[in-house]
Amino acid sequence: MKKIILMTMLMSAVFAQRGWEAADLSGADLTNAKLTYVKLEGADLRGVRIGYGTDLRGANLEGVRSSSIEGFTNLLPKGWSLVDRRLIKKDG
Repeated sequence: MKKIILMTMLMSAVFAQRGWEAADLSGADLTNAKLTYVKLEGADLRGVRIGYGTDLRGANLEGVRSSSIEGFTNLLPKGWSLVDRRLIKKDG
């Protein structure tokens, strides 16, 4: 049931381009999720699974908690990197 609710939330955010500030997405499978320009400010992304198709370009990631991320994507917002399994905002 939790997976169905999460998928419904993901689809809603993709179409509405709104997002979930401070949402608990910990442990979620975001492989191939299209989260472009979604507001994830303060969200808990610890332990999420991502893949090369996970698209976070333009997403607001300010204040996210993101340790133990599984997988890799290079489709990140400008100024962000995935380093040691966590999302890091570059200086400058």
